[in-house]
Amino acid sequence: MKHLSAYGTTKRKAEDLILAANNSMLPNRKTLRSCSLRLVGMYGEGAQMGIRMAEKFVLSNMFVRLGSNRCLIPHAYVGNIAGAYIAAISRLRNTSSDESELPSPDGLAISLADNTPLTSWSQVYQPFVAQMFGAKPSRYYVPFWLLLLIAFVLELVSYLMKPFFRIKFDLSLFNVQCLYNIPIPRAEEARKYLGYEPLYSYKTSFAKSLKYYVYILKKP
Repeated sequence: MKHLSAYGTTKRKAEDLILAANNSMLPNRKTLRSCSLRLVGMYGEGAQMGIRMAEKFVLSNMFVRLGSNRCLIPHAYVGNIAGAYIAAISRLRNTSSDESELPSPDGLAISLADNTPLTSWSQVYQPFVAQMFGAKPSRYYVPFWLLLLIAFVLELVSYLMKPFFRIKFDLSLFNVQCLYNIPIPRAEEARKYLGYEPLYSYKTSFAKSLKYYVYILKKP
């Protein structure tokens, strides 16, 4: 698989190392069991990048929507992702003596997802900005080609200014491509191998996330 950046490439290399270490012998003569959990975009407590990006596209009580509503970007609430990690640790620790009918997660890469509706990036954060800023969604979406062009110009400016001072823009070619190139996870994988079900409903996840976002954006 071709990755969009060094970030994705190094994550894949790290995953390969983790999976290759499965069933290896530790110095204490015990066997290491490992699996890889593949994450999606996260929102909620501690996950600030998405909402801070969305905040920058609130202009005069209007939320400027990006790309297209046909480009689906999977997201999940951080509390549900944390629950999946706990389920994975429990399964790996008890694989050898587990009488469960669940297949072993040993050595597998498992995609995570929860009950968050599968929508575009703008639609994920639109309910938050509506509640927090009273912003209504724009009637249009900024098209993909224009986003790419703007990101290219910004990165070119950043590159040309590098000898003098560093400029970091929020919009980058990588970020734009991520709006269109995110694989859709299969929720049944976590259920099949980890016995995992989301701990929080989407309604609860939204309420908890909204409370957190209101708090951090009011901080000086």
